[in-house]
Amino acid sequence: MITNHIAKNLSKIEIDLKTQTQRYLPHNMAHLNLQTQTLSQLISLMAETLSKNHPLYHQLILLDAAWCQLEMGLYGLCSDCEAPIERKQLKQNPLRQRCNRCQAKHHQYSNNRQISH
Repeated sequence: MITNHIAKNLSKIEIDLKTQTQRYLPHNMAHLNLQTQTLSQLISLMAETLSKNHPLYHQLILLDAAWCQLEMGLYGLCSDCEAPIERKQLKQNPLRQRCNRCQAKHHQYSNNRQISH
């Protein structure tokens, strides 16, 4: 039952992200119906036409990871330490990949990398 609820939430997010992505397609690709594309196809298309730094690209990657975790029975576990992610955190962001502790470490690491470049 919980898995069905999560799958429905992820499906809604996927539809929304596909709709948002449609707006950013180049004019020569505007005819594509992204709702018929698989998530993998859409990620590849985004990588080719936009930028891997685009926020929608990042959200699509997180969505793909969430679907994979759900299929493997690992949804809701931190991708770094495998500790459970708080329900409140998942409710706020169903694509969340890390627990609070690992997210803080990741954020600190990301900031340090940006400073050093």
